[in-house]
Amino acid sequence: MQAKDFKPEVAPDWCAGCGDFGVLNALFQACAEIDLPPREMLVVSGIGCSSNLPGFIRAYGVHSLHGRALPFATGAKLANRAMTVIATGGDGDGYGIGLNHFIQAMRRNIDLTYIVMNNEIYGLTTGQVSPTSGTGMKTKTTPHGNLDQMLNPIPQCDGQASRVGREDSDRPFLSQSEPAAEPRRAGPGLQSGVLVRQPLGMSEEQRRKCIEEFM
Repeated sequence: MQAKDFKPEVAPDWCAGCGDFGVLNALFQACAEIDLPPREMLVVSGIGCSSNLPGFIRAYGVHSLHGRALPFATGAKLANRAMTVIATGGDGDGYGIGLNHFIQAMRRNIDLTYIVMNNEIYGLTTGQVSPTSGTGMKTKTTPHGNLDQMLNPIPQCDGQASRVGREDSDRPFLSQSEPAAEPRRAGPGLQSGVLVRQPLGMSEEQRRKCIEEFM
């Protein structure tokens, strides 16, 4: 398999320079590296800009409800354990309304991968404060600065997820993230997997490269 085998006929409608392009390209490359046929993969998402990802990869896809990607992905994996199931979403979707599902999915130790595209803001609704927005950050809903502390998702994974990675969106990473600990098995074929992206900003050159690589 090659990365191009996973590119759909419809190009992403993300804004130019969005880090989601880098994540999508990395997903293409990771699937190609493990020689995963598109017919054996399901990509599930919630609601948000990054949750449009299932429509931009050649595989089975479900665009589900806000914060509910993981329950749907869990059910799909249990129904067809031979299917590779990947859930995607943003920080608002995954760490706001979907935070409990995030924790419960790790506790259940289901064999799936969760990719969170964390830009520390609600992007689809044009700039409201999210659970990972920094303290003092000014947004449309916090014009005088965010009073809350930023949620750090990584400690939530401690002792729960088998593999945890945090990388920038300006370089491929999905197939290169190191395990946080040795995988623990809950039963034959069941192993949890969580990958969290924490972007630290992209230069103009990096943004251009992400778009060119996809096109």
